[in-house]
Amino acid sequence: MEIKVEKNENNTLANLEIIFDDKESQKAYDMSCRKIGNSVNIPGFRRGKAPKHILEKHVGADYIKREAIESMLPKAFHKAIVDNNLDILVEPVVTDYKFEKGEPVSVKAEVELRPEVKIENYKDLTFETEKYTRKENDVQEELDNLVKKSAELKTATHETATTEDSVVIDFKGFIDGEPIEHGDGKDYLLDLANSAFIPGFAEAIVGHNLNEEFDINVKFPDDYHDEKIKGKDAVFNIKINEIKEKILPELNDEFAKKVSSFETLDELKADIEKYLKEYEEKENIRRKEKKIFDEVMKIGEVIVTDAMVERESRNILNEYATQFQGGTGIEFGKLLESKNPELMHNIKDEAKNRIKNTLIIAKIAQNENIQVTPQELQSKIEDLAYAYNTSLDVIYEEIRKNSNIIHGIGQQALMDKVSKFLAEKNTVNLV
Repeated sequence: MEIKVEKNENNTLANLEIIFDDKESQKAYDMSCRKIGNSVNIPGFRRGKAPKHILEKHVGADYIKREAIESMLPKAFHKAIVDNNLDILVEPVVTDYKFEKGEPVSVKAEVELRPEVKIENYKDLTFETEKYTRKENDVQEELDNLVKKSAELKTATHETATTEDSVVIDFKGFIDGEPIEHGDGKDYLLDLANSAFIPGFAEAIVGHNLNEEFDINVKFPDDYHDEKIKGKDAVFNIKINEIKEKILPELNDEFAKKVSSFETLDELKADIEKYLKEYEEKENIRRKEKKIFDEVMKIGEVIVTDAMVERESRNILNEYATQFQGGTGIEFGKLLESKNPELMHNIKDEAKNRIKNTLIIAKIAQNENIQVTPQELQSKIEDLAYAYNTSLDVIYEEIRKNSNIIHGIGQQALMDKVSKFLAEKNTVNLV
């Protein structure tokens, strides 16, 4: 067996030419004949007993040749990779072959290589980033939010809707005089200060009276999810059945007992103060680490090929497809391409950044001998189970179904360790 390897100028792709001598290829051909003959039914012959020329006529000589080549390639690929010290990204792909009986067999293949990462001077650097600073009266603001969340809705004593009220309404929407599909409701409770309806809907109800029936004019946003009505003008017929006002509880010790485990309002305030202080400290640590990480990623130089971007884009699309609609990433990608080309462009940018960051992280980890221990990996898996509010058994089952999950967890753990390392070796001034 003879192997020739030729790398492209960027060392991102290697072309392989493997030549098997005629004896080796003939042996593989004969073994494939026996294997195929034992698995197919040929009229007039017991399995495995049909002569070679009959088998070739039944299944085709080319099919047998491909089987023979596939049986020889694993050993050949392994030898090519080891002998030439190839750092491959994916398995080699056969691009061409020549198989004539009695002659050496020639197979051509190509394999993607891990791009070389150039990164120097990623330690003892100094950067600046914006400091997170707590707002004035933030403790009181948190208390006010708790009060608002604890408000009770009671029938209002006034008969005109205000921005602070909630209303119970009947509504029916029309576009060009035709009813909007799913555009109606009965006795719907709408918070006028925190409405999720289309812009202008809640605002147009303010100032109208109890039991009043009226029309409002609104426009669906240009990016509305329903293609049939996005960007169109609409008329909604509204009837106010009830106006409810928010009755806020008094901010005292009794309120503190109701919304927390504390006995007094002062204890609740002290706990909020402690939380906000810790949040400020953690947020500034996070900002420092992110600034250093982002800047170091810019320092690194690596060639990201189109094939790598396409593959990672499919991974991202598969994630989206799983989250939003099921199906495959390819189907979801075609849908996005037709509906939102700009978003597809952004996905490819995200893919490129993911690849670049992953390669640079791996290079720094290699330089500094940073490794993820089994205990750290286990800790990440436990964090994942906690985040999804599920058991470890469920996470392990998903890992068994999809090996990419454990790879992603390991990569995240490595990124965290590298990020911590960079934070220790560099300085960030908060401004």
